[in-house]
Amino acid sequence: MKNASIIIIALGLFISGCLGKIDPPVCISTLESRVSSVTGANSTTVNNAVNVNVNFTISNGCGRFNSFDQAIVGDTTYVRVLAKYDGCVCTQALSTGTATYIFSKATPGQYYIKFRGDTSFITQRVTVL
Repeated sequence: MKNASIIIIALGLFISGCLGKIDPPVCISTLESRVSSVTGANSTTVNNAVNVNVNFTISNGCGRFNSFDQAIVGDTTYVRVLAKYDGCVCTQALSTGTATYIFSKATPGQYYIKFRGDTSFITQRVTVL
């Protein structure tokens, strides 16, 4: 009986020691969102910003706008919308988020801002005078 009690106590200490070391799950991710529409001015002057309002899809209730990621190739700026999903238990409802992309150029010309949509790019043309 004494040996059984020692084994039970040792087993209890082992299990409680393991349980104390379990880290809670981390449920944070950043994913690219697809753009559904953009609106904004089509012209501006050198070094004056144009605000482009961007509507994008959020996949669940834990999502919100995080940032823009851009790559410039010649006169075209490719923009990705990144949404941050923070939470382990989220409602599974699609929604639309809105963010403002700020575009400015120091040289006059025709410029194109391309946002990734569901099936193709959505392009905003901006003339800088």
